Amino acid sequence: MIVTQENAYVATIKNWSALQTLYNEYLANPTVFNSNIVYKSQNVYESAEAAIMDVFGAAINFYTVFHDDPNHCFPLILSGSNPLDMVHLYPCQ
Repeated sequence: MIVTQENAYVATIKNWSALQTLYNEYLANPTVFNSNIVYKSQNVYESAEAAIMDVFGAAINFYTVFHDDPNHCFPLILSGSNPLDMVHLYPCQ
């Protein structure tokens, strides 16, 4: 769980094999791996959430909980037209 001033985020494992591949990439060169996420968050999407989904999307499920609506969490997905859309289909219980 990650908590910021605006939101809280939760990641769950979607694909262990994909996560292991990402971990191996990180171990091979942590500086490059982290720089890629920072670059994407500042230059490609202008959103840390979208950069994380771009890099980890096949490996994790990523959810947000808004501080003004703490009783619901929503899955985050990348879409083609908008770099980061929050899908409000099935609020977490």
